[in-house]
Amino acid sequence: MSIGDAREVGIEETLAASRVGIRRLTAVQAMAAAKTGALLVDTRTELQRQEQGELPGALVIDRTVLEWRLDPACEARIPEAVDYDTDIIVVCRQGYSSSLAAASLRAIGLRRAADLIGGVEAWIAAGLPLLPGRPAPGPPTERRPGPRPDHQANRDLDLGGHLRVTIRSPRTTRTPHAESDTRPHE
Repeated sequence: MSIGDAREVGIEETLAASRVGIRRLTAVQAMAAAKTGALLVDTRTELQRQEQGELPGALVIDRTVLEWRLDPACEARIPEAVDYDTDIIVVCRQGYSSSLAAASLRAIGLRRAADLIGGVEAWIAAGLPLLPGRPAPGPPTERRPGPRPDHQANRDLDLGGHLRVTIRSPRTTRTPHAESDTRPHE
């Protein structure tokens, strides 16, 4: 099976195909690899991290932008994405979506992408350390309508891990050289 096949394939067959040739690590192996420099990448949702806890030293990357953040040739990459031979261990809740994600990373050239068998649930079952999950941020504070001195309404969102996003409303005055960013922002 390759990208673009139009035939009907169920998720079980797709999952099995994604695991062919991928290194799948136990929780103990994943922790040891992370201690020797592998990137431990947590793709769980914020709610899952709050409920189950945070993996010490893991990079939290939303699954929707994983390939862009880890591709060393992409402008949207994270600083840790230095080359295609980087050891990457993708972690999800139960070890299913991490297999699909690791296969996708291998498809873009990250040949050392692996995943954690059983996900964080296996990490917990092995008795490995977790940090307490961070509480969810409260609702955004309401502001009174009206322009700010810089004519922008900025709002910072902490998305956990190394990711912070500033949401800006359109400027009330146009500048001839407005910034344009075409990177994925999901």
